[in-house]
Amino acid sequence: IGQRGMAHIEGVVLSMGFMFYPTGGVEAGIDAFVELRDAETSEVGNLLLQVQGKATEKDRLPGETEDAFDWPCSDADIAYWTQGTAPVLLVVVHLKRGKAYWKSINGWFADPERVKTRKVEFDKKVDEFTPDAKAALTAVAVAVRPGAPSPSVRIHEQLLTNLVGVNFASRLYW
Repeated sequence: IGQRGMAHIEGVVLSMGFMFYPTGGVEAGIDAFVELRDAETSEVGNLLLQVQGKATEKDRLPGETEDAFDWPCSDADIAYWTQGTAPVLLVVVHLKRGKAYWKSINGWFADPERVKTRKVEFDKKVDEFTPDAKAALTAVAVAVRPGAPSPSVRIHEQLLTNLVGVNFASRLYW
């Protein structure tokens, strides 16, 4: 089921003209990477999106109504997805209907109230994952600041002062 879901996602990504790199069999929470490619020049520019795919063959999606559904997430998944340096897309594939829906996890869970609910709400029309979502995916990728922030390095040290005055020479020869 999962592999069929990823095949659906890959087909949509490739039809957008983007590159698709699956992570393979064993992974820690990201199923694939999407690299954006310029449609006119075919050049790639190191603009990446991470993809977490979910697939189902059930008749109904969780919390489904005519226009929407929601997808439950664990606290561990939310923490993993939101602490990275590249945007994460959650893509839910309903295999029986041959439809997929997407949401930018970083954007969705930027609201602490949404984190508390531990679910992502999808609008079936707005969030449909088709080639028409190309501009919206591009906007998510380019909104990220370039370069990866590194964690602060904390060094604990003791500072002792003796308040002795220090004078420097007027000229310094090297």
